[in-house]
Amino acid sequence: FPSHDTETQELLDLVMQGCNLVWMNVFPQLFNDSRVQDPYVKSTKEGFLERRDLTEVPTSSCRTVLDESSKAMIKMHCPYLISRFDRRLGKGTIQHCITVTKDLKDLLVSGNYSKFAILPDSIGVAFNGEKGWGYIVRESTPFPPAPNASERTMIPMFALYGSDVLDPTAPVIITQMIDRAFENSHLTLDNKKEFAKQFVLNEIIFPLIDFFIVAYKEKGILLELHGQNTLIEVDAKGLPTRIVHRDLDDAIDIDLRIEKGLSLDGYRDWE
Repeated sequence: FPSHDTETQELLDLVMQGCNLVWMNVFPQLFNDSRVQDPYVKSTKEGFLERRDLTEVPTSSCRTVLDESSKAMIKMHCPYLISRFDRRLGKGTIQHCITVTKDLKDLLVSGNYSKFAILPDSIGVAFNGEKGWGYIVRESTPFPPAPNASERTMIPMFALYGSDVLDPTAPVIITQMIDRAFENSHLTLDNKKEFAKQFVLNEIIFPLIDFFIVAYKEKGILLELHGQNTLIEVDAKGLPTRIVHRDLDDAIDIDLRIEKGLSLDGYRDWE
């Protein structure tokens, strides 16, 4: 399930094995856990033509890893309870995420949405069966691309208010942002409390709410903008530039999409 115009060679190298074969990237425990009774695991172990072992960097999501060579992320099938949820990644979910990516890309290039971006779920690979599962390749560069992208970085929303394990006495990141922006404002200390409130509202809270409303009104997509799936893009000064949404397994409003004449093809909820 490829998303449109996003398949760079680095991403394809994670997926393609020559012209006609694909790599099935799997969570390593699947091959070594006797509790996993899955016909696709069995057929993969017995039938693969070639094996490669990738050393990846873990992320805050246990089954999503960062591939250092391509700088892409791989979200894998992991049929275990992590927290409260079974982390299976079925064919329907993979196609759903790719379809959400296409719709959000269309939205972001259709209007003046300079405060919004996504990390595209660009390629999905799955076994073709009723209970087929697979993986998603997610880009690590926000879309739409920023004109000065090399000067920007991203911070997970939950990190804004979390303490620094290396320096617990350091102010939390959101406080550092406020202090830095306030220094550039040339206001007096009497105004700092109100400035801090307006900064958080105008630079983070309102753009986040706007993103949710626009995606819902225009595409019938309900963005799951919690602290892990929401990233704050910051400039070279460490100040917010955009809200970036990742992990696009978002719900849709079927009735609204029908009312607006939008396609339901590829969406899991419709199936």
